[in-house]
Amino acid sequence: MEKLKIKEFDMVILKTGEKAFIVDILSSGVYAADIGSGPEDWETILIDDKDIDRIITDE
Repeated sequence: MEKLKIKEFDMVILKTGEKAFIVDILSSGVYAADIGSGPEDWETILIDDKDIDRIITDE
């Protein structure tokens, strides 16, 4: 499988089906990401490459 090229501020789909917004790249393959429907309920979580299904553009 090709390694994902995740950049800060990318929107990704997690393998759980949730959308996540990359807010920081902590190390190679480890990211801080916000999940939730908007600022009122965003939660910042740590994810890594194995949690990400694909990179998406704004929909």
